[in-house]
Amino acid sequence: MRLVTVDPSRNYEIPLYHAANELIEPDLAEGTRMRLVFVEAGSGLLEVGERQLVLMAPALLCLSETELPRLIRQTNLRAQALYFHPSIINGSFDFENVRCDDMPAGWNVSDSQDHHWLAPFVKRGATDSLILTLGPNTVAQVARLFGSVAQGLTRQVDGYWPCRSRSYFLELLFIIDRLRMETEPACSELPSGSRTVDIEELVLYLHSHYGEKISLDQLGREFHSNRTSVSAKFRQATGQTVMKYLGHLRLQVASLMLRDTELPIGEIALRTGFVDATHFGRAFRRSIGYLPSEYRRRFCWMLQH
Repeated sequence: MRLVTVDPSRNYEIPLYHAANELIEPDLAEGTRMRLVFVEAGSGLLEVGERQLVLMAPALLCLSETELPRLIRQTNLRAQALYFHPSIINGSFDFENVRCDDMPAGWNVSDSQDHHWLAPFVKRGATDSLILTLGPNTVAQVARLFGSVAQGLTRQVDGYWPCRSRSYFLELLFIIDRLRMETEPACSELPSGSRTVDIEELVLYLHSHYGEKISLDQLGREFHSNRTSVSAKFRQATGQTVMKYLGHLRLQVASLMLRDTELPIGEIALRTGFVDATHFGRAFRRSIGYLPSEYRRRFCWMLQH
């Protein structure tokens, strides 16, 4: 499968392809396309090389042409994707030169600036995440832009459809760049020791039910065990307690809502599983270093713009 979009009337094609029902499987065109996946609903566990990742909607997954994902398990997962060659961003780009540390011969300043937009797909340091979580307002932007790209590629209403589709795609890359700069590291990667079926199911449960009241006793009943066994297995596999992992996950989602919405802080606290705003405020300050209101004033783009 070539993963291009063709204009049959002009015998013209561009290296950008929209998959409306993305199954997050190993790429049929290995080595020929990068992939931007929009996880719209559900959750799942994904294996990419040696890494095991937790997907929780809404999120974006950025994959290079050599990263072949395998979905291990999922709960009501729904996604769409854009497959692309680097040349859709800049005609000078190919898979080799976009990974050069120094500016290749023949590149100008504009080429160097355009190269920046590919960082989420080619930069893979120890702290670089393949997954970017989305807040309520950002997810609306992403959904609109994915829809606009899809319409541009399929309807081809006039001769400008390639440029128009590409412009929406570049807007998506702009949003991704902002998210990479602003987003706290996510609870998205599992240590290799946690790769057992029972721990995978437990992690997936936490990512699906973090907004509910959760206790070790309840988890024991849910997974047909007892609190001591659940706690010991989780700590041995991940290096941290269940409740510490859950607390960090809740704070991650809460910080996203504070940055991306103007919802009341009390509502955010309840939606992320905290008993009240006071408890939430203490936990947030202890972990993040700011009170929720201070964090919002400092980082909420809606207040800044």
